[in-house]
Amino acid sequence: MRKFVILLIVLSSTMSFAQDDDAWRDSLLLARKAYQNKDYTKALKHYESAQKIAPEDIDFSDEMAQSAYRARDFERAEKIYRQGSSAKLSKSERADAMHNLGNSQMRQKDYEAAAESYKEALRNNPNDEETRYNLSEAVRKIKE
Repeated sequence: MRKFVILLIVLSSTMSFAQDDDAWRDSLLLARKAYQNKDYTKALKHYESAQKIAPEDIDFSDEMAQSAYRARDFERAEKIYRQGSSAKLSKSERADAMHNLGNSQMRQKDYEAAAESYKEALRNNPNDEETRYNLSEAVRKIKE
């Protein structure tokens, strides 16, 4: 009887892990479908659900931030981009994150913060002409 109880515990915990694996994957599929259908608020909700239960080495911060940005929730997008940028290991990824952070700040009319984000992006990728242009726009807005 004791072996049977132990076997039941092992099987139920294995099934629990499988359900968690399926659950975050299901949320991810729903998020991507909502994003594709341009329902960015719903996509963000599903990405956040997937992130909560996904394995620790899986990161949906870029997708969450992009969904928030497209949903015009620039404050939320800024927060996610800021959190995600610190985890970026390559200069290219960090430059992209800082560029997007600057875009979110521009949308909130926080031109000084945007300029600093664009400068940081350019430190990581000095050849990015789009970031250079956005920096000039932020500087122009500061002067106005």
